[in-house]
Amino acid sequence: MSVMIKGDGYLKNAILRFIAQEFRKNSRGCRISFVGIPLSLTNNFERFLMKYRKDSEKLKHHSSIFKKYLEGIELSEELFDYVINHWNKLLRNVFRYYITMLVLREEALY
Repeated sequence: MSVMIKGDGYLKNAILRFIAQEFRKNSRGCRISFVGIPLSLTNNFERFLMKYRKDSEKLKHHSSIFKKYLEGIELSEELFDYVINHWNKLLRNVFRYYITMLVLREEALY
């Protein structure tokens, strides 16, 4: 599936919008709620990124994008809107990786 998504910008955006929509639903009462979680570039997230970005230069670039635009911001509907409409498409990818990490971490707890 990741190969199919890699070359399809429309599909990437559709997935991000779906995640945002589900986030809104989850924040209103489902078992996983991430509202108010401050985003931070932790060692766990960097290790998670390394699974997808083997190239150290790309990893540094992803980390710098995260630090510049997302570090310390609380997760909210407004943040999803900000990321979806941001001019830098790489920000969307970095954000998508972060949300994926959060969801996988939460699912591992259940």
